[in-house]
Amino acid sequence: MYAATIRHHDGEFFVICQYLNAPEGNIGVIFKSSDPYSNVAWSDPVRFKPSNIDPDLFWDNDGKVYSVMAGITLQEIDLGTGDLSQPPLSVWNGTGGTYPEGPHLYKKDDWYYLMIAEGATLITLSSLLEARTTISRLSAMETSSKTKRAIGGECASPHVLVQTGASILWDERRYSSQQRGTRMNGQYCNA
Repeated sequence: MYAATIRHHDGEFFVICQYLNAPEGNIGVIFKSSDPYSNVAWSDPVRFKPSNIDPDLFWDNDGKVYSVMAGITLQEIDLGTGDLSQPPLSVWNGTGGTYPEGPHLYKKDDWYYLMIAEGATLITLSSLLEARTTISRLSAMETSSKTKRAIGGECASPHVLVQTGASILWDERRYSSQQRGTRMNGQYCNA
């Protein structure tokens, strides 16, 4: 299993990841549980056919669930069946670095934040795209209308944001009790 990501939504935990180079090709799987510490509470896997590597999950305000994958593409996903909308929507090519991958999509105060890694595993640079729009328009927007920037610097994995009770966004790789970082549309993230 590669590129596992855990998400929490409506009282349940979801793990999404994939098997690479299986006899039938790449296989994506999603597990869910209301108790992540209980081995028996985890569901059987829901399988899906990923369009690329590094799948992640994102729930929008309208209740739709999306998988964002390397490339950087976006598809609506049915968590019960694994069905993906077709074709995958191309969202962003990154800031020009090689191998845009490891995407994580967030929404805060009507702003979408898409964080990706660029440069593969040798030298990974984290990049951030900010856009105030809708999911359906996100892929159609001109790159010039999106705010994009490289953040962080070299690291072993892409940045991931988490929200604390104080509504502060943190880079989990550098989690700290201090409020250090750069301001991002009224929120903080370490840079």
